[in-house]
Amino acid sequence: MKIIYALFSAILIGIIGFITALSIMDIIYTQFFYEAGSFVFFFSYLIILFIICATATLYLVGLLYKRSDHWDIPAIIVAGLFGLWATQGIRVLRGIFGHMYYVDAAGEIRAEPGPVFLAIDSFVYGSIGFLPLLFFVVGYLWMRRYGKIIHVNGLLIGGAIGWAISYMYVIMDRKLNNSFISYFNFRDNEMALVLCAILVFAGLSSWLGKKWTSKREKVK
Repeated sequence: MKIIYALFSAILIGIIGFITALSIMDIIYTQFFYEAGSFVFFFSYLIILFIICATATLYLVGLLYKRSDHWDIPAIIVAGLFGLWATQGIRVLRGIFGHMYYVDAAGEIRAEPGPVFLAIDSFVYGSIGFLPLLFFVVGYLWMRRYGKIIHVNGLLIGGAIGWAISYMYVIMDRKLNNSFISYFNFRDNEMALVLCAILVFAGLSSWLGKKWTSKREKVK
């Protein structure tokens, strides 16, 4: 179990690090190399970045496994998952509230950018790649201070169950409505359902886990 936690936490750190580094490179490429058409440079950097992140992830597995007493691995896992979940949630909110729908004079439904979208779109678009790291740091600090109020195993198991149930529901709904395109590329409303299911099941499972643990301690 210890090696699984170390592997999972290292993978999460690797993913967040890759997203952050890719966002930095995207800014550099857009500012200095885009007009020159140096796509080869960007693609080469992408390959090198992937190799570096993969190597660093493997190194982190060994480091976290050997020094698990010095690192709060459950906090890393929860914070990493929170970083990815919260970032995806902001993407969904940006898509849902990004347009206002109205009926024009011809009776056709039109969409235009809503005021919320116009107010935050430039900020979100420019910083979305850095949000996983930001939320990871915030989540890790929160876990270090208040992590005892949640049941980590229950939280992770509940989140996984919520993801699996909502994912299967979306796929089955697509097939029943003859709108199945792929097993991925969820629409904003579908992704919102998945994220809400993860939150509800994770919270409920964590609460049940804490309750069960407290009962066992009272029996002892």
